[in-house]
Amino acid sequence: MRAAVTPRNESIHVAPITGSMRDGPWSYRVLSVVLVSPIYASFLVTFGTLAGRHIFFAAMARKIFGRFLPSQYRGYAACPPARAKAGPP
Repeated sequence: MRAAVTPRNESIHVAPITGSMRDGPWSYRVLSVVLVSPIYASFLVTFGTLAGRHIFFAAMARKIFGRFLPSQYRGYAACPPARAKAGPP
């Protein structure tokens, strides 16, 4: 479990804010969600493509980005091959 938490903690330490999700501050919590989600989705697509499963992991990244985007822009959250395979949002 520690290996899954370490990249998140390291990506947050780029910003000069210290804290935790439980103890705060709120700026740490917001930055955690805003920074970690796109980094995680990028890693998913990169390593999924290297493993030959680009369409599957692009769909996963589309779901992650879709949670943060307004509904009118969710269709643009994936590359054209993944959009064609997934169909309408």
